Amino acid sequence: MIDAPRSGQTVSRMALELSPKRVPAPARNNCSSWFFAFSMLAGLLVLSAPAMSEEQTASSHFEPSADAPMQFRMASTGGNCSSCTWIAAEGGIVPGTAQRFANFVERTETANFGLFLHLNSVGGDVNEAMELGRLIRSNGFNTAVSQTVGDERSSTNPKFDQFVIEPPVSSDETRPACLSACAIAFAGGNLRLAEETISEPVSFGFGSIGTIGVGQLFSQEAGMGAASDGASDPEIMVQILSYLNDMGIGSQFLSIMAATSSPDTHVLTAEELFETNIVNNGRYVAEVAANQNGVAIVDVRFQKADGAYKAELFCKAGKIRMLVEADWYVSPTWNDVESWNLFKNVLLLGDTEIPVRLLTEKPSGGSDTAIGPLLFEFETEMTRIVPLKAFSFTQGPGAQNRYSAASLSSLSFVLPDDFDGLYILPRTCL
Repeated sequence: MIDAPRSGQTVSRMALELSPKRVPAPARNNCSSWFFAFSMLAGLLVLSAPAMSEEQTASSHFEPSADAPMQFRMASTGGNCSSCTWIAAEGGIVPGTAQRFANFVERTETANFGLFLHLNSVGGDVNEAMELGRLIRSNGFNTAVSQTVGDERSSTNPKFDQFVIEPPVSSDETRPACLSACAIAFAGGNLRLAEETISEPVSFGFGSIGTIGVGQLFSQEAGMGAASDGASDPEIMVQILSYLNDMGIGSQFLSIMAATSSPDTHVLTAEELFETNIVNNGRYVAEVAANQNGVAIVDVRFQKADGAYKAELFCKAGKIRMLVEADWYVSPTWNDVESWNLFKNVLLLGDTEIPVRLLTEKPSGGSDTAIGPLLFEFETEMTRIVPLKAFSFTQGPGAQNRYSAASLSSLSFVLPDDFDGLYILPRTCL
């Protein structure tokens, strides 16, 4: 049993919003092991392009037009980091694009948790875009608006067909964008990165993050670039609304799209990116709530590359406890906990390291049982916890490895600077 109060009526709410404003949208794509989730998150088991021999030379230059039919390539800077390898998706979305992507994923064996799909496209066929978005979500990919340009190479590695080695490109040389139907496909990403403007580009890996633009949509029958506007078809609009709901995107997104006059394109502002949830990275929401017996709870919600998190902080027997619930994209098991020392010998970083004890015990179902909520207790007096803004977790000697480090990085969060809700916990402690 987990001894913790449950959230009830909201007393007050404050939020930390990074630029642009973002809000988490849980999604689930269960796989058999948490191993890949943590390794991808840590950037230590990244699918990297194979080393080139002297005999291997560039066969072509990968620089397709954003409005030509979409092409897919594995791409890499040649480094070993979480953003050094990605899937390049350049070009317009036409009938058959989704099937080509499915074939690409199967052929290149790229269906690994957390890989980013970099989209640069003027849009195209809306029905095809929805199918592409569903494939992106079902394979556990993230999405970013970014342009990929570089030398295209061949490989004998069975995981690759052709791939792109992208040299560092000056940010002012690229103008990536994901427009119209491309934004529909973009919504399929678990984690979604875009910006409101690229006048001062935000870097991701070696590329700059581009914009999301909405405008005229085309039905499958009309095809890409045809005169028939799919947004005027009520049946298509209902399908789009259902799709966006499945992807966790607010209905405001469709309203903005429908309000944009053809052939104009409206670039989403920071406020619209936040309101529609089309971009969902980098926002922490904290609120003070109370259950029926009046015990206060501080509820913190945030999203990381491996899932959406909810951490409840409350007082019990003179100490602060933390109940963590997560909607992981890849579900962990107790076998993962035991094999990789996850949540063992945990320390909270601060002026001094504070021990954090895991109270949740393995259920009788066995090691292959998926873990549920995790209950932790901070092994120190409450007065040392309530002033904290950053809850950054690490491990002490004897339990450290890259997978346990990644798991604790996932649990780490930051409270808004103006949020002082933790101070209410000692006053309501039972």
